[in-house]
Amino acid sequence: MSTNIYHNHHIIPKYRCKEIGIDSEFEGNVIRLTREEHANAHWRRWLKFKRKEDLWAVKFIGNNEIDKQIFVGENHPMWGKKHKPSSIEKMRKSQQGKKLSEETKKKIGDTQRGKSKNAKEKNGMYGKKYSAEEREKLSIIQMGEQNSFYGKTHSEETKKKLSEFNKGKTLSPEHKRKISESQKGKKRGPHSPETKKKISEAKKGKTLTPETRKKMSEVKKGKTLAHETH
Repeated sequence: MSTNIYHNHHIIPKYRCKEIGIDSEFEGNVIRLTREEHANAHWRRWLKFKRKEDLWAVKFIGNNEIDKQIFVGENHPMWGKKHKPSSIEKMRKSQQGKKLSEETKKKIGDTQRGKSKNAKEKNGMYGKKYSAEEREKLSIIQMGEQNSFYGKTHSEETKKKLSEFNKGKTLSPEHKRKISESQKGKKRGPHSPETKKKISEAKKGKTLTPETRKKMSEVKKGKTLAHETH
């Protein structure tokens, strides 16, 4: 027994029949198609006539399953385009105050985990490494005004979330080594009075554990010995 779900599809769409003043149910205009065939029929019409009604039909019938397969690369309606600043602002405002349910978060998580299984192989840089020159270029294009976060600061709420997210996390020895190597040879000037003030305020009320003090003492001893042998 077939499990396919069939839809009624109007060869001349209802919206077009209404525009030209004819009955959309005339003989021969209604055919039976599977859901996938129905979505593809409207998709082909959209490619040819660019009517938003057909695009909506694809999304509605596709139910985020079929349309995800169709709207890929150059076939996506927004391919090569950018939203206007006014559109971005409207979308931003429409999402303000909205919170995702635990179920929705789980679905998003499951979807991303599924993607990650094949993400490595699909990534153009899989198994490759940037050269020192390429890394330098990538670093330069992210500097100053070219950085998307230039002139912005995190809100106190965001800072709190980042702090809570990172609590209890420890870097692996390998990670620490890489950070150390990346910082070697970099010259740092003296902190500005403003930076010094921020550092001072951040440390207020904090006390070092005996273990931390011991580590700091050992580090300083090592530096002193190194200095004396030169």
